[in-house]
Amino acid sequence: MVFDIRYIQEADNTALAQTIRNVFDEFDAPKQGTVYSDPTTDNLHVIILMVKKTVNLSNQK
Repeated sequence: MVFDIRYIQEADNTALAQTIRNVFDEFDAPKQGTVYSDPTTDNLHVIILMVKKTVNLSNQK
C-alpha cells in the first residue's frame, strides 16, 4: 500500500466533520455539548491554523 501523508487543507473540512459525527452516531455517544454539535467542527482547518498546530492526514493511493 502507498499512502500520501499531508497537512490538513480547507477541502478536508467536510469529510473530517462527517467522520467525527459518524463515530458519535456509531457509538450512540452524547451529541449536545460535544464536538458533534459544535459549529466549529465544520471548519477544522481554520481552528487548527488558529492554534498553530498541524494535523497530518493519510490518504491511501
